[in-house]
Amino acid sequence: MSPMVSLCGTVGMLLPRSATALYGFAILYCMFCIFITVTTITALHGSRKAMCAKFLSGDRKISPRIFPLGCCLVCLPDIEPNEMNVRRIEWLVFQSPLLRIFLAIMDVFVFMEINTRKHM
Repeated sequence: MSPMVSLCGTVGMLLPRSATALYGFAILYCMFCIFITVTTITALHGSRKAMCAKFLSGDRKISPRIFPLGCCLVCLPDIEPNEMNVRRIEWLVFQSPLLRIFLAIMDVFVFMEINTRKHM
């Protein structure tokens, strides 16, 4: 992941007009890498059910209090590791790149319609 993001940052610094598109691509690439990591973790355990069984055998729960949410939302309870909750977490991770793609496409359409960003 790091070489691709570094390459996008370097090219964006050298070609300022493409910086916005390259930034969007780099963020999108990071989000897809995170989704692939979550999918790989699930596949390594065999299935969601097996992963939940491993969590429950160690009497562990899923903690949503991680950075950056952990700083603000300390009142969140631990999540019970069952198949439905793991599926929901996967979809929360997966919706992020999909939403980012939609917003990037809308940004391109708005920029093409306005032609400049002087109004900002």
